[in-house]
Amino acid sequence: MKQKTPFYKILFSATVAAWVTMQPASAVQVEQIEDLNLHTFQPADGSSSVWKLGIGFDSGDGVALFKWDINDSAFSSVLNTVFFTVIENANPPANGDGSFSIYQMIVDWDESSTTTDFRGGLPQPGVHYRALPVTTGGFNKETAGLGGTPGGSRDDIDLNALVNWWKANPSQNFGIAMVPRGQLNANYPVTFDAEKKGQSREVFPGSIDSNDQRLDMASSGVKPTATKIEPSDDTAISQGVPDNMQRRNFSSTSLFPNAGGTDHSLYRFEFGVLFLDGGNPADFDFSSATFNLPFRTTGNIGDDGTIDIHEMLTPWDEATVSWNQFGAGGPQAGVDYDATPIASVAFVGGTTSSLSADLTSLANTWLDDPTDNNGIILIVTSSVGNWSNNMAPASSETNLGWFNGAEDPHLDIEIAVIIDTPDITIVAVGDESAIEFQSQASINYRLESRTGANPFADTGGRLTGDGNIMKFFDPNGFDAGNEYRVIAQ
Repeated sequence: MKQKTPFYKILFSATVAAWVTMQPASAVQVEQIEDLNLHTFQPADGSSSVWKLGIGFDSGDGVALFKWDINDSAFSSVLNTVFFTVIENANPPANGDGSFSIYQMIVDWDESSTTTDFRGGLPQPGVHYRALPVTTGGFNKETAGLGGTPGGSRDDIDLNALVNWWKANPSQNFGIAMVPRGQLNANYPVTFDAEKKGQSREVFPGSIDSNDQRLDMASSGVKPTATKIEPSDDTAISQGVPDNMQRRNFSSTSLFPNAGGTDHSLYRFEFGVLFLDGGNPADFDFSSATFNLPFRTTGNIGDDGTIDIHEMLTPWDEATVSWNQFGAGGPQAGVDYDATPIASVAFVGGTTSSLSADLTSLANTWLDDPTDNNGIILIVTSSVGNWSNNMAPASSETNLGWFNGAEDPHLDIEIAVIIDTPDITIVAVGDESAIEFQSQASINYRLESRTGANPFADTGGRLTGDGNIMKFFDPNGFDAGNEYRVIAQ
């Protein structure tokens, strides 16, 4: 984690996730107004009947762009739930599996755009879309007998925060980029085909059916709650079914504490929803990040135990991860996850309960370097009693109504804005000299000075920032032998 020595912190909250108690009965469906294929060497195509993306398909790489008309009347209500329903249904390959990250586009495009509009290649992070993804999605088109969810060719992806941000900033609505994450499971149990594709809006223009990509939205339910982030990936891996992949519609992950089977639960979080307005992650820290996980146990009272939470070291995605991704022995301490647990929590059989763990330090590491963000793994380390069944920690899919929304897993966060010491310049203004600096609005600044190695002393100078260049004046001139600094107070 990078070292930050802030002189000032402001706590603030941001609405980052839909927090709902039920699947709304009256949802509005909206189809994209534009979708575009971009490929490393093929011509861009905004009129094709399919969109597709993947690493290695057609001997190249590709992404897909989607855009919605935020001025459509469907968006006029207060939206509490917005899910991007993505369906792989346009003659997909038998094993068109894998996950993709969803990014907020920051440059405009339309269906006539080509790679020339993106510096002669595919859109790039930090240039054409925000560097941090908003969330992830994925498919699991496993063959029969491999386990997982039947019909794993659909995903419902939470875009509530992004769509509501577009509503407040319609001129910044440039849609999303879907970028493949590649084959993170090197031991995928069947031939891996990274191509993913689905019907474009051109298939049935002007109408929506069950095979269309779309936004499913509603204005009922509980309003979004600030400072909650739901998982971008969560699943379970099982020693008993080592090639099993869990996908959509799983209301829980699984933990088996009994000797007859070992299951581990995996969770990962993305932070792109915190920076929809272009904020720099380097300017932020989490002052707190608490992992809250409701769960249900199907054992009996007295069937108790302990769960250890560890940082994952090996990349994975919920579309393809399996026990055998990590070898026949499953994830290994010191190799696939940090051997030292972040927290240990107790569970009680026959109950509906929840656990919480402080992930502040780890979440700040992920914020500072997203490449280190491989999430966490939950491992049962001790149990007593006669466990004949499992315990079921909640998954992000509970926000579709399998459990109630109060049981969704999430991070509770508080964010500290880091106000660093501003750079200063001594300038001449007429017959006077001044110390000039870039201020931040509503931040109070003071001027300090020192001679040699003495401690800095308060000069008594005070200014309240207005977001512009500001100056501390001294009609007698600032002493060239002194050292000065402006700090937030």
